[in-house]
Amino acid sequence: MQTKLAEKIRSERFSRSWSQAQLSEISGLSERTIQRVEKSGNCSKETLLAIASAFDLDVQEFTCLFETQENFFDFNGSKILAPERSYTLGLVLAFPAVYFIFSNILKYQFGIHFFAKPWEFFYNDPKIFTIFNFVSPIIFLGGLSLAILLNFGSLLKFHLRKTPNELISTINLKANFLNLSIIGIGFTSIIFLICYVIFENLNHL
Repeated sequence: MQTKLAEKIRSERFSRSWSQAQLSEISGLSERTIQRVEKSGNCSKETLLAIASAFDLDVQEFTCLFETQENFFDFNGSKILAPERSYTLGLVLAFPAVYFIFSNILKYQFGIHFFAKPWEFFYNDPKIFTIFNFVSPIIFLGGLSLAILLNFGSLLKFHLRKTPNELISTINLKANFLNLSIIGIGFTSIIFLICYVIFENLNHL
């Protein structure tokens, strides 16, 4: 928006056939200040008020551009964590839960016990099993939730800007198959684990 402000001031000066020296004299600002403002658009509100007064214009014609450039917020998730890295981290974080689901489906639905053998270490000792029951939901659900957040965040762009009369926000979500697949797997796995816990509790009633 700095460029728009500079262009607006130059346009008003040209329309009056004024030189920078004339604008400087009428506004009471130094010629160097006028040159800087017309080049970069950077100036204080006091400077902007003086220029608007020299043009005999409502200062809001300038302040709307000035405030827009000063009041904004940008978030670009891909600059914080690249989509490729978030995908890799998501795989690592989601793996324990996905492996638990996969191995139990193979065991109870297809009778394939090989992939479920690592879990027998936790099941065979009552003390370890108690700890496992307490820690596993944190690891599984926490890992899946973090995987979803990281991958969603890396695809998200959010821009917020303020004008004198309104607050304008823009949200963009980049479509990246790998990151979206992690998000999908994460949500599906969470739903499966919740259903698993419900059915397990019902069986013990």
